Amino acid sequence: MDELSARLEYLMSGLNFVTTFGLLPLPAGTSLEGAEAAIVQVYPEAELTGPRRTDATEVWEEIDHAFAYRGDPSGGSGMELTDAQEAELRELQDRYRVYVREFMEPVSVIYAGGCRGLPGYPVFWGYRLLILNPTREGLLLFGDASD
Repeated sequence: MDELSARLEYLMSGLNFVTTFGLLPLPAGTSLEGAEAAIVQVYPEAELTGPRRTDATEVWEEIDHAFAYRGDPSGGSGMELTDAQEAELRELQDRYRVYVREFMEPVSVIYAGGCRGLPGYPVFWGYRLLILNPTREGLLLFGDASD
């Protein structure tokens, strides 16, 4: 999935506009302490700072908002893609959604926000989401766009 994130970052960047995406599988369990322990092994500066409970609707709203954003032309930032690049971007975005959906279950415990110390800097948009599952892997997903 690192390859997917890297290609999304490449295509979703442009003039005064850069994106960061991260997907980190987490061990089974629904405790925030367990999730944080796994996260800091990969991102030593990371710290969970009061994430709030949410639901799958917010996960998809955050992802859809991020994927639809093309920059701020009035502010001189944004991306310009050829038709072929736009087609590739849509395919990559679909793959990202499919991957995230694999972690979503009726018993998933989902949190939004409250995670510092991850790569990236949200200026135009940003999300930090945790999908935790009692008996199978969970997922940390994050993304943002800045100038």
